[in-house]
Amino acid sequence: MPISPIGSARKASIFSMTMKKQKKGNSIGDQLFNAANAKLLQQIASSNPGRTRRAGPSSLAIADRQDFAASTSRMGAQNAEFGSLKSATADAALQNANDITSRIGELSVMASSGMLNDGDRASINAEAQALKQELSDIQGNSSFNGTPILQGSSSSTFTGEGNITTTDANLTGVNSDVSSIDLSTQASANAAISSIESAQTNLNKERVVNGTN
Repeated sequence: MPISPIGSARKASIFSMTMKKQKKGNSIGDQLFNAANAKLLQQIASSNPGRTRRAGPSSLAIADRQDFAASTSRMGAQNAEFGSLKSATADAALQNANDITSRIGELSVMASSGMLNDGDRASINAEAQALKQELSDIQGNSSFNGTPILQGSSSSTFTGEGNITTTDANLTGVNSDVSSIDLSTQASANAAISSIESAQTNLNKERVVNGTN
């Protein structure tokens, strides 16, 4: 039985559907896939009937493989974008932590002055204790999509470049450094200065950790 050639209207329909799909793609993966697929279907539509019949299965296999590669590339790019958003969220929280440790440092130097009385130091210490609680809350409450991001957890994520393992920043050491700070006396305020310097050093290290994610 003779094989009916693909009519010009059918060819135009195939190519039109492909071009519509091409216009919808936004990512580089979409553009590469759509360009290759459009070229492939155009070749099929313009070929002779016998060649179209023979090329069908292999052409579909190629298109399926390209579709899979493009889908994988899109998902990898999306995962990478989520990773960037997570890192930015953590960095904002770490900046808040930096502001708090800097303020505690200022209060420690202020309370170490011999010009202050016990009432002055009591007021300064009250602010310092409140800031210590805020710092603890930052570690306990900072999260991305419901997952804690400042507790040193490790995770593996697939991106377009393969699986990438990242480690979250960890404020445990920073909170430990400030936990014993008390500014109610001149002697304890002097001791607090060393503690807050250690906390600031540890915080800077954690910001570097987050920056490498």
